[in-house]
Amino acid sequence: AREQTEIYAQEATHIVDSVAVELHDLQFTVSQTSLDYTTKFTEEEFKNITTAREKIAETYGRSPFERTPVLHFAFENSAGKEVASSSSFGEQALGSQGKWIEDHTGMRNIQRFAPLQEAGNLTFVLKGIYKPRPVEIAAPLKEGENIEVEGYKLKIENVEAVKKKGDRYIEAKLVGQIPPELLNEATWRATSDGKALDAFMSGLIDEPIDGSNLVNVEIYVRVHGLKKIPEDFTIAITELIEYKPLEQPWRVPLMD
Repeated sequence: AREQTEIYAQEATHIVDSVAVELHDLQFTVSQTSLDYTTKFTEEEFKNITTAREKIAETYGRSPFERTPVLHFAFENSAGKEVASSSSFGEQALGSQGKWIEDHTGMRNIQRFAPLQEAGNLTFVLKGIYKPRPVEIAAPLKEGENIEVEGYKLKIENVEAVKKKGDRYIEAKLVGQIPPELLNEATWRATSDGKALDAFMSGLIDEPIDGSNLVNVEIYVRVHGLKKIPEDFTIAITELIEYKPLEQPWRVPLMD
């Protein structure tokens, strides 16, 4: 039998740092609770970001990933207690799906949670947004060089050509101390002799160092499509994700 769906329509809009957040509805079924919403750049901000991305792409090519804003939000019950949040992956949060809106300024999202019917009247609480920011942070990909990210240096400790299971790539090891949010979801690119190349990061990010917002990192950046380390070789970060907290969370009762 098809699950019965209970829908609470809620059209509300709030703009945070040139990002419009539009709520559409809250839906309940026996197996899940879902929130339908849109995040999109304002027209002026979309033009600014598109212009910056196009300029960066002239040197580094277009990244296969075009980031859109992501929400940090929670649901509270009528007593003001948090019963689920967008960051509780694997617990209440079951995942999300999205599709580009017609003008490509943002995405329409359906975010799913474990059933929350028993929590009573729910309030949506927007705490902040994760917003992409195009940047051009580059350094020669050579041992001993540093790439400086917002004032924090990552040292290129080792660069080697790797052949593994038929795959060839250049792998660089970078170490340093840095706020972890500067590396989360950062977009990496590379160039060699004027050719733009994809680059991908993996590695270890430790727990915060006592008394600071820094962590020790040991990351590896791979550049595919090269058999040997070229003389002319540059690595770059072309986009960062910034967290923009709200001084006063935006609260919207969803079931009134």
